[in-house]
Amino acid sequence: MKKKNKKNKLFSFLKTYNFETLVLFLFLLGIFLSTQDFDLSDFLRVTIVSTFKGTTSFLVKSFSNIASIFQGIRLSNSLGAIILFSSIVLIFRRIRFRMINNSDIKQKACKVCNGELGRKKSKVYLKRIGLLMFLKLKTYDCKNCKKEYVIFKSK
Repeated sequence: MKKKNKKNKLFSFLKTYNFETLVLFLFLLGIFLSTQDFDLSDFLRVTIVSTFKGTTSFLVKSFSNIASIFQGIRLSNSLGAIILFSSIVLIFRRIRFRMINNSDIKQKACKVCNGELGRKKSKVYLKRIGLLMFLKLKTYDCKNCKKEYVIFKSK
């Protein structure tokens, strides 16, 4: 019975955080592929170079510089960089999604004292976060207890 409960908790955790788990896996895979030297990509590189040379044989002079550049780049490094970039973009998109959905308030009443909220000038670092994440933000301040609330909305 306890074993099923642990499996259910693990399944529930993975179901809740499946996107974060995928992004973490992609990020770690990108780091691994970027830092390790693999002979795995030799077959692919030889195939791509031979195909490239076969199709561009009549344009050898014009594409010779491009071929020499492509031969110096390892496939695993470029693939790792692409995966790292993709995972960073996914991380920023998820943070943006969470910021929009987890805004402090939905109504204009304080959660602590149920007092009235008034608009407040936003701090510089909040404005920069909003600019970086392409979000509109509004800052509110409770008139009774001085608790600060921030609402993020998509532009």
